[in-house]
Amino acid sequence: MSRTVWVIGSAVLDTVFSVDHMPRPGSSSLASAVNLFLGGKGSNQAVAAHKLGADVRLIECLGHDEAGEMFLTAYRDLGMPTDWIRQTSEASTGQANICVDATGQNQIAVYVGSNGHLTASDITEAGIQEDDLILCQLEVPNEVIHACGHAGRLILNPAPPREIPQVILDHTWALTPNESEVEALTGVVPSDDTSAQIAANRLMAHGAEHVVITLGDRGCFYANRQMSHVFHAPSVKAADTTGAGDVFNGGLLAGLAHEWSFIASVKFAILAASLSVTKPGAMASIPSFAEVVEFAKTQGQSGPWESVEVAW
Repeated sequence: MSRTVWVIGSAVLDTVFSVDHMPRPGSSSLASAVNLFLGGKGSNQAVAAHKLGADVRLIECLGHDEAGEMFLTAYRDLGMPTDWIRQTSEASTGQANICVDATGQNQIAVYVGSNGHLTASDITEAGIQEDDLILCQLEVPNEVIHACGHAGRLILNPAPPREIPQVILDHTWALTPNESEVEALTGVVPSDDTSAQIAANRLMAHGAEHVVITLGDRGCFYANRQMSHVFHAPSVKAADTTGAGDVFNGGLLAGLAHEWSFIASVKFAILAASLSVTKPGAMASIPSFAEVVEFAKTQGQSGPWESVEVAW
């Protein structure tokens, strides 16, 4: 049985344009297709953690608009509780325009919208216990992230990158940056194991007990104050990398919710993220627990997920 975990949502309605190549500044590219997907880093992470077997409590602020209703319907259809989701009339639900090229790489412009109206009170009044795990990202105000760090054990995905006040890092249990976010936070490009270790050491010096640096198709680098470990990603044909990092974070949270070790949880997260890039969309590409278990078998990987039953 999975333990209850919390995810701080950030709902963004994604308009995805399929292009042969990315438009350069001052130019345009013709799109061969356009699709609408539910997304947003926090929302993707919450759905991923839920589909991968965690008992998720989602805290989020949506607009009183059609997009907000689309998100509420999607959560309810998945069997996710919506008790901690609030709607506001002060801003519309977040939106993003995404270009995806023929190689699966993407460019994204995001309007935060109602996500910026989430408050510290939404966190402090939710009933979070001090040993509860909370996954959060940077599409919500700093006051919300700060409140999370004081409410429970904060897993912070520092994306999209921006300066993070030290008072937040002081209360961050785990950090999960990608390569560009690591460089923004530490000035170090994690191009190999040595530079990744240097970057992880700097992040731990700022307060994090665990650091997981995601490296795209290269896998990831994990470190705590006692050890470090390099993980390699399965080789897959990428259709769309949008949301892969969110699936990784949701998978990591799900593994920890199942009370697996950090090592096993990272392995599971890589499998889930690798499988997700084989499908288009962000939330639409999130695999189920059963799909990841089957994918693990095709990759010859075993783990504690083999003895877990998920009811949804």
